[in-house]
Amino acid sequence: MRSRRSGPTDGCGAAPEADRRVVTKALAARLKAGSGPPRASPATTYSVFTAYDDTLRVLDRAIELDSENPLQYALKGRALGNLGVRRARKRLQACKLAVQLEPENLRWQQALADTLLLMEDGKQEGIDRHRLMVEEAKKKVDADFLALRGWSHYRLQQWEEAMRLFGKALYLRPDLIHVQFDLALAATCSGRYAFGLRNYRQGIELASGKNALTRRGLLYVARRELEEAKASGKLAEEWNVEKAHRELSKAYMEARCSTNSDQRPSST
Repeated sequence: MRSRRSGPTDGCGAAPEADRRVVTKALAARLKAGSGPPRASPATTYSVFTAYDDTLRVLDRAIELDSENPLQYALKGRALGNLGVRRARKRLQACKLAVQLEPENLRWQQALADTLLLMEDGKQEGIDRHRLMVEEAKKKVDADFLALRGWSHYRLQQWEEAMRLFGKALYLRPDLIHVQFDLALAATCSGRYAFGLRNYRQGIELASGKNALTRRGLLYVARRELEEAKASGKLAEEWNVEKAHRELSKAYMEARCSTNSDQRPSST
């Protein structure tokens, strides 16, 4: 007789409820009572968000504890972004609060620009903000700011300049795995499909050295952004694009299964 607790699995023998508990437990451990969320490094950001509503409930609790911390609103905006366009209005609200509390933070400004692009009544403002981002980020030349500039050029559909800046950022910091995937995405959108596939494969290889929760987050976002580019009509039906998507999906599922089998994700 089938157990009342049994249900559909995610392809690796784990029920979705158990999978959500793993992610939520990891985030809750980072949000110790009264201490707020961890520093917003790319690894931290990608490791705690894999598109679950449970994550938002934990973040809402953190905001209750400290409603003046811009990072918490920014992380909430990213979580809502990973949940798709249907959350765009709520994402916009969270990003605006982050910018309001810390207007000099270009990451928050860029997140706001990205969100505005999702809305018919906000697209032009989103474009204008990305153009401003390009100029503001020129004031610093470290890898993080080169990557920020690269992403704004990507959003402005200036593929070659985006690729150039992502490449420079990776020259300075080859450990920036999310930038490796950004380079792959920009190359693919530019029509350099084989080069894009090679960079996706390099990103997957680099991600394999991370703990399972961080790896699955990186792979989830890389796959989602490729899917968004396909849905927007930027990409032709091309073998290398489909191959990249299949390999990202396979690597993501492997990371997801590894997370579930461990049940004790790393806090790094």
